Parts: sequence; structure tokens; C-alpha cells
Amino acid sequence: MSFAEQVKNLKRSDINDISYHYDNAIDTEHGSGDHWILMSVLDKYGFRTHSPTKAVKVAEEIIMLWYRLQK
Repeated sequence: MSFAEQVKNLKRSDINDISYHYDNAIDTEHGSGDHWILMSVLDKYGFRTHSPTKAVKVAEEIIMLWYRLQK
């Protein structure tokens, strides 16, 4: 399954979950516990990341793409 297909299959509640943890991560220092939580949340939805920086980048891409696909 492609990245876009994975994102398209997410429900609004899934995006809300990812967005909430993304917001927490960017509001705290790099490498904080919030970044590791974001990595775990992304993993729960099938998006594996191996660093806090990558998790933030992937979350941004997921959120932006999901909203574009909803139009």
C-alpha cells in the first residue's frame, strides 16, 4: 500500500490523534518524551519512523495530505 493510500484510509479520529501528538511534540524540546510518543502513535497507524525528527516530518506530511485528500 502506498503512503497516499495509507493516509487516505485514516479516519478523522486517527488524524485528530496524530495531530494532537504532533502539536505536543513541536511545542516541546527536540527529543522530549512527546517526540517518542508521536513515534509510537505513528507506528500504531502503520507509519514507522526511526527518529524524533523523522516522526515530526512524517506527521506533517500525513496531516497535510489527509486534508488535501478530503476535498
